[in-house]
Amino acid sequence: MDEKLWQNAMVIYANWTHRIQPASAFTYTQVQSRFLCWCESGKGTLKINNVSIKMTPGKVIFAPWNHSISWITDTMQPFITGSIHIIPDMPHENPIRYGPFHAATPELPEFFNRRNEITEGFEDTAVFEIPLDHPLLHLGRYVIDRFSAECPEFMLRTFPRQLLYELYMLKAGVNQTVPNPLQRILDTIEHYLEDNISMKMLKSVSQLSQPTIYRTFKKHLNCTPGEYITRRRLERSAELLRTTGLPIQEISRRLQFSNQFYFSKCFKEHFSVSPRQFRNSDSALPILRPNRESFSQWDIHGKKHWFYQPDTKET
Repeated sequence: MDEKLWQNAMVIYANWTHRIQPASAFTYTQVQSRFLCWCESGKGTLKINNVSIKMTPGKVIFAPWNHSISWITDTMQPFITGSIHIIPDMPHENPIRYGPFHAATPELPEFFNRRNEITEGFEDTAVFEIPLDHPLLHLGRYVIDRFSAECPEFMLRTFPRQLLYELYMLKAGVNQTVPNPLQRILDTIEHYLEDNISMKMLKSVSQLSQPTIYRTFKKHLNCTPGEYITRRRLERSAELLRTTGLPIQEISRRLQFSNQFYFSKCFKEHFSVSPRQFRNSDSALPILRPNRESFSQWDIHGKKHWFYQPDTKET
């Protein structure tokens, strides 16, 4: 990575997006940002510059400047995605308009003041498949958390180069994608999450021995097959808690947990809250939104965005 890259870059928007409407779709024609997006749970499709990308947990895309994008959620498992918009060359606006332009808007001077910067190796859409505990995703979650907490501008100008460094490390990595036998196992696990999954089944679809399956999981996902299956079942249970009215006992049964007590224990270890607390919270993930009492609306071609206005109340 060139140390001179993105010296004046800034995160202009970051949030969690929870698509819960079956097969819902919407399109932006010209997004003026470098866009980092990953799938936390569920399924769906992102269409970037007319190229369709299937989004499943761990799928990461990094879209080029002025990209078009369409969002299409899965009919049965709506996806939750993390999204970060970056302006590579961001002037010091006063006040700062927190949000990318989603269409050509020549009537606004900010449209021309914000500029792209050539980023070698990332001028086209980059797609990666990585574990959900990858450093890039840990960093991305932190950026969303800090942005939602209205962190100061200097932090938003620090994050882009950290994200770009992780992207370059990812691109340079030998194991960018999982091998085909492992992908067949992961697809099978995803399909049978609500059924019994046996080692015999995994050996059959991958044509690998049991020891080789364990070694492959450790190498590429840093976990055992059992740990991966439990994690995915907990993530699926979180989707059901948020998007359905199924009783917790029924959800634990559907996801193959031996009893509700064991399910609640595993759930709390993974999410740090009980299933009931999770369902009763404002969101299914720590989806932190800006405090809209200190934000003002502005509208570009019918799309609502937010820009921060400093609190002028006396202290």
